[in-house]
Amino acid sequence: MNISTRFNGDRFDIEKFGGNVGKGNFDIKGGFNFANFALNEYNFGLKANALDIQSWFFNGPLNADFTISEDKTFGGRALPKIAGNLDLDKCTISVPSIPDSDEPLPEVIMDISINLGEKVHLYSSHLYDMYLTGSARFEGTTRNPKT
Repeated sequence: MNISTRFNGDRFDIEKFGGNVGKGNFDIKGGFNFANFALNEYNFGLKANALDIQSWFFNGPLNADFTISEDKTFGGRALPKIAGNLDLDKCTISVPSIPDSDEPLPEVIMDISINLGEKVHLYSSHLYDMYLTGSARFEGTTRNPKT
């Protein structure tokens, strides 16, 4: 893993944060201001190329290109925005159960595309065993999603 960061007054920047996972690689760049202990003007980017993920809920290559930035809603409120693409191919996914909670999700603006290629296997020994293909797009916010 290679990391290069810079502090400049009230600004923090990640100039380079990259490495390898198996035969794949990732790169993260971005930064934020933290004047008066308030996080603002943030903008981060993540690029993942064929990360070789081996875990109990995901096995296979992972390709992604995402940004997290500050954006405004139609009402003018500043919220975090997650935008990008997740491309899955030749992998096995076991979706973990979602815990029950009365707490709402934090409100985040979304513009996310998920693309499923060949041999995407959704598997749980107790619930499902399916192969999926296709794509989906999630827009709106976490509290008012549009799929």
